[in-house]
Amino acid sequence: MSSPLSSIEFIPRGSNGWTSGRLDFGAGSTVLLGKNGSGKTPLLTGLAWALGHPLELPPDIRLHCQSVVLSLNGGGYPARVERKLTPGFEVSVTTDGNKIEEFSEEKGYTAWILNYLGIPLRNLAGRDSGIVAPYMSILVPMFWVDQDLGWRNLYSPLSTHNFVWDQQDEVSRWLLGVPAKHRPMDKSAFTEAKQRLDSLTEQVSIKRKTIEALNREIGADSRPESRERLVKRRESLLAELERNNSALETLLKSTSSLDNKVDEARRACDGIKFALNSAERRIVELRRLGEELKSEVSILETNEIAADAFRVLCGNETCQFFRRPEESYGRRLLYLKDQLKDFQSSFATMEQDIGSLRSDLNESEKQLRDAIQARQLNVSKTPSGQIVPVIDAITRELSEINLRIERIDSTTAEQRRFEAMIESILKQEEEVRRLRPTGGGNSDQTRLNEIRETLTSCFKEWIKVLNTQNMPEKIWFDEDIRLNLGDERFSENSPFKGSTRTRIVLAYHASVVETSLKKDGNHPPFLILDTPKQHELHAADLAAFVTRFEEMVFERKKAFQLVIGATEEDFVAKTASGVFWRPRFGTAGEPRFLGLPGTEFDKPTAPVAGIQN
Repeated sequence: MSSPLSSIEFIPRGSNGWTSGRLDFGAGSTVLLGKNGSGKTPLLTGLAWALGHPLELPPDIRLHCQSVVLSLNGGGYPARVERKLTPGFEVSVTTDGNKIEEFSEEKGYTAWILNYLGIPLRNLAGRDSGIVAPYMSILVPMFWVDQDLGWRNLYSPLSTHNFVWDQQDEVSRWLLGVPAKHRPMDKSAFTEAKQRLDSLTEQVSIKRKTIEALNREIGADSRPESRERLVKRRESLLAELERNNSALETLLKSTSSLDNKVDEARRACDGIKFALNSAERRIVELRRLGEELKSEVSILETNEIAADAFRVLCGNETCQFFRRPEESYGRRLLYLKDQLKDFQSSFATMEQDIGSLRSDLNESEKQLRDAIQARQLNVSKTPSGQIVPVIDAITRELSEINLRIERIDSTTAEQRRFEAMIESILKQEEEVRRLRPTGGGNSDQTRLNEIRETLTSCFKEWIKVLNTQNMPEKIWFDEDIRLNLGDERFSENSPFKGSTRTRIVLAYHASVVETSLKKDGNHPPFLILDTPKQHELHAADLAAFVTRFEEMVFERKKAFQLVIGATEEDFVAKTASGVFWRPRFGTAGEPRFLGLPGTEFDKPTAPVAGIQN
């Protein structure tokens, strides 16, 4: 079978861009061999980037490289994947026959690459609600171990991409071919129905309080017979008003001329009030300006006194010190005093005008009172005038009755709306019960137990291959497919440190791969491991791991690739189908995996075990 990973290449950005050159993967293992700082991590990060993982590449890589090109050959036909090193998601896939597919989001690209690799798609249950489509961002951390977080825990997704319910458990089940722990279902309808029910319940509570307040307000009118009684009384009052219409028209005709005189007197009075208010505002403004002029005159007089004092101190009568400013002060002072006189004259005139307006206002108000009194006297002398207090009383009672009827009708309408809302709540409760999620995921205990047993056996063998010390006798995987060492589930906070923790992580990922191969799981056909820290894993142990990994893949007769970084020069592995990548750029003293095109130096002649790339 052909190997899925064919080659990788970083494409330079501009004339000063960096490239990696084309790097061909081995059919079995690919070991990136170079000292710390040579660029192994950017290469492996670029591989995860091309597979769709939304991680961050180093700024200098983004600055000098425009894209990562990954060539694949595992889906029965070759494919070229190019992902741009841009903030967004830009992937272009070219397949046999130069067919190009463009992807601008992770979801679509995940579906394509998983289908290409022969991994069945699986929808997962979200943390809150709904169905979560498969994403490479939740899958990659299970087969790509980065240098920062990957060696501390068994599964370390990005903090922003941990949105699946029991995500580690579900991804493990997916890769190992175990049915999902939680049933993925669209909970949006249930959530919306529950929200509508909560909203209706709140509205009913508010409506109940509103009705209680209305009932307190209408008091005795809340009795059923009250509205009918009020309506009859209103009809009686309207009939009485109709009988008095002719007398009312006669009264309006007799008082129309007097009404006009009252209106004229009132308009005249309002005009004088307006003129008086305007004059009073102007005189207040004049007072303020006058005070400002007085203040400025006082300042200028003080300046003259100060100039005379300085000349006395000088003792020279012909001294010209302050002479020119003093002349300016004098001229300004005379000008302001003249202005002040004009303001005082205007102020006196305005006071006279205000006095005159006040006198006119008194006379106008007297005329208005006389006109009103004359109208009232005329009305009282006419026979029709007797109906005015009667009509006023009828009108007031009609107004009160209309208000009471309106309150009764409003309360009745609110009560009907309340009853309709109660009916809606009953229906909505039934809808919520119908949509409420029930039960868990599919259960296949036999398959799960087989996977747990195989994982445990494989893990113990890999622990021995890596020469791991101080391990507890009790090692097992629980029903969540989580590793337990002794009586404690392994986690980032477990007491295992340094080289022991590194070996545990290596053994875990190797056992997951081996179990998937043995039990026809869904693990992608490669495992990518960034460089373990040099002081935490001896080169001999790492070499033993790579050698045993190739043997395991050969035994299963399935295409599978291991990509791993190493630092020590004495790394030796008896690989049958592996290659070693070494830096091509920089200098012999400071070699680099990335550099300017055309600046490669000759490869080192000192051989290492395995096939050289």
